[in-house]
Amino acid sequence: MSKHTRVVHVFDREGDITEVFDKSIDTFFNNLNNLFTAGIWLRAVIWCSKFLKVPVVVSEYLYILLRIYLTIAVGLLIPKAITAIIDSLDVLSIRYSSPDNLLRFYDRLRHLIPFLKRCLEFVIYICVAILVIQQVQFIAYIADFGPRIVKIVGII
Repeated sequence: MSKHTRVVHVFDREGDITEVFDKSIDTFFNNLNNLFTAGIWLRAVIWCSKFLKVPVVVSEYLYILLRIYLTIAVGLLIPKAITAIIDSLDVLSIRYSSPDNLLRFYDRLRHLIPFLKRCLEFVIYICVAILVIQQVQFIAYIADFGPRIVKIVGII
């Protein structure tokens, strides 16, 4: 277990305490750190290209590359955050469910959590692809199909 891994104690139905290592939160913050590090390095390369009087076209392409990288990196980071939120809510829902409140139906619907995660991931990946395609001028017209694809995933 790493030093940043949080331990959540959950009381199951029998009253035993089980430990749940919340790896999704740890993964999210590790990826966030890598995103910032690589983004700063790419920004430093852009500043160095301006300082070294590299042609303006190269600097523009580096800016486009930085925007695409940040879009993709944040797009890969958002599903990890959503997974961490859903897992945390799942643990809390299990802990506080009782026959007296509305969470009594949670056990019957719990098997749909992986499906919810996948649908949200697909929608985020489609949106990230739309944003990346919009950055590249000669294929930007393809981004018009993105909202239709998101609606199709929403229907499923």
